[in-house]
Amino acid sequence: VNNYYKPGPATLQRPDYIQYRIAAPGIRTTSYVQSFPAFSPMLHVWGKYHVDGNYMYGHSDVTTDNWTKGIYAQISNTNNDNLYTQTTKDTIKRSAPLDFIHTTTHTSTQAYDKVLTYAGASLSRDWVDSLMVYDVRNGKASRTGGSNAPGIINSPEDNRPTDAPEDWSPWPVLTTTTVPMDTDKDGIPDDWETAHGLNPSNATDGATMGAEGYTWLEHYLNSLVAPIMTEGLEGGSPAGYTVSTPISTHTKVVLSQATYTGAASAASPWTFDGGYAIFNNNGKTYATGKEQGIKFSSGVPFTVTLPTGVRVDSLRLVGYDNYAETDAYLSELNGVGFASTQYVFPQKDVSGNYTVAAHTVALDPPATGSFGLTFGGKQVVVYLELSTTSTSALPKQAVNDQPHGLVNVHTLDGRLVRRQIPYNQALDGLKAGFYLVGRQKVLVQPR
Repeated sequence: VNNYYKPGPATLQRPDYIQYRIAAPGIRTTSYVQSFPAFSPMLHVWGKYHVDGNYMYGHSDVTTDNWTKGIYAQISNTNNDNLYTQTTKDTIKRSAPLDFIHTTTHTSTQAYDKVLTYAGASLSRDWVDSLMVYDVRNGKASRTGGSNAPGIINSPEDNRPTDAPEDWSPWPVLTTTTVPMDTDKDGIPDDWETAHGLNPSNATDGATMGAEGYTWLEHYLNSLVAPIMTEGLEGGSPAGYTVSTPISTHTKVVLSQATYTGAASAASPWTFDGGYAIFNNNGKTYATGKEQGIKFSSGVPFTVTLPTGVRVDSLRLVGYDNYAETDAYLSELNGVGFASTQYVFPQKDVSGNYTVAAHTVALDPPATGSFGLTFGGKQVVVYLELSTTSTSALPKQAVNDQPHGLVNVHTLDGRLVRRQIPYNQALDGLKAGFYLVGRQKVLVQPR
């Protein structure tokens, strides 16, 4: 669907019908199966194809009608045991595609330009990349391997210009520039960290994972090519399913300065990435300390609200006591009280130095909707790391009308992994990847 076919100099030396070929389907013939018996189940089985929207450069008739010359005229009757009939033509053509996961789709002419402009390592293309793009745009074959048709190369050496010096190398010389300052050596420049609320002197915050499942280092790397991704998708139309699978995914969600989305000194609620928030009814405003921590006053009940479908199994608290008078501690979590000696954040020493403590507390039962927490002793400065489980739902158009009906589950290469299993159990325990559940393509996300 929506491919752009542009015959190159080598193809233009072939017979006319090959120059406008989209595909030449065929079958496993009797002689083929005799030579390769493993293919016996596919003897004389024709495939089914959905072909539409393809552009054939130089052949407007094939662009208008992909099938007549682009496919039907490419099929040899004699090479297919004389089984190519009008019935074959009628049955191999699908009017609609198989179900597929969400894809941004462009027209063939849009895709042609998008690929040549943005495909590959296009942030900084070397001369080899640029040569390939130039040849495609202009229908040229700047280089050719020995005894080959124009443009067909066998090795990097075939790209050697005719006037190249003796010390010519097929490997492009890649330029380097002065790298930006990265004080904590976490791979993220100081300026970027500051602009996104991170600490340029804290090497651990780059590995902090937000609610959407990406670390700050990944966010930075993605930002380097954000314009390319945006422009590459621009002008496209969404197609396919937009939601993945009905399975549980496990994620660490951090509520810290780095993931806070509200204003400085904001009143309750304090909002964070991913739809998380912290409430209190005592008028406490958002305030921060060091170590990415948020200030929580002693004796004040706080409530953490969760997005729909999220369950919190445990909570990790990382931070320090903000005062020197007495130890701070977690006094209550989701209705369960704790002794002042159990989850302690040691008081500052006489010089005002603090000690960072970390405690992991299980929620039994796990929390959904919201959970409460209260600190005792003195004010603490902590960030919260939530171990969450969330369940994705199938999109409405992909939901099986008979959730207890039996289906087979295959890998995309055709291997049967589950036979006649209830639909609502089909994905339980499968490794991450794509599967065919019945006739539906489904993505199992990493746990």
